[in-house]
Amino acid sequence: AASDVYKRQLLRAFRAADAGDCFAFLSDRETCWLDGGYEPTPDTEEERQKLIAAFTGQEDRFMVEYKAQGRVIGTVHLMKDGRRRVPAWELGYVISPAFRRRGLAEEALREVIRCCFEERGLAMVTAGAAACNAPSLALLRKLGFVREGFLHKAFRYPPAGIVDLECFYLDKEDWQKFNQTME
Repeated sequence: AASDVYKRQLLRAFRAADAGDCFAFLSDRETCWLDGGYEPTPDTEEERQKLIAAFTGQEDRFMVEYKAQGRVIGTVHLMKDGRRRVPAWELGYVISPAFRRRGLAEEALREVIRCCFEERGLAMVTAGAAACNAPSLALLRKLGFVREGFLHKAFRYPPAGIVDLECFYLDKEDWQKFNQTME
C-alpha cells in the first residue's frame, strides 16, 4: 500500500516504469560502493529487465517518489533479521545523490519504521552502515538507533579496502520514547 510521507514524498510499490529512475541512483559509483562494495551496473535494456524482475512484487521494498517531480529518487527495503529471537527486520535504503542532505531519507525511514512497529508488530528494527559512511551513521543515530557493535572486516569499500560494518538496532519501546521527545 502506498503511504504519504509528510507532503514531499510517497512510499509505494515498484512499477516497471521506475527502472530508469532507479538506474539514475543505482548507477552512481559512490552509492554502489557504500551500498555493498559493488561496481555500478550499466543502464542497458538487459539490465533494466533484470532490475524489473528483481524488484517486481517485492512487498518489502518501497520506492521513494519525490512528488514535486513525480519520479523515484530512492528505495527502502526490509529483510527478515533471523539472528534475533524477537520479530525483527533489517532496514536498507538508498537515496539518489542529487536528493541527499534534504531530510528526505529521514522522512521515508521514519514512515517505514513506524509501519514496522505499528502495523507489522515488530519488536525491533536493525540496520548497518559501513564505518566510513558518516552521513548514514549520523542518520541512524538521528532516528534513535543504538550502535550495538561492529562486524569487523565485513564490507568492501573500494577506496579504503575492507572496512567494518557498524551495526545498529532500534527497539520498539525505545522508538516510542524517542518519538515522544520529538513531538
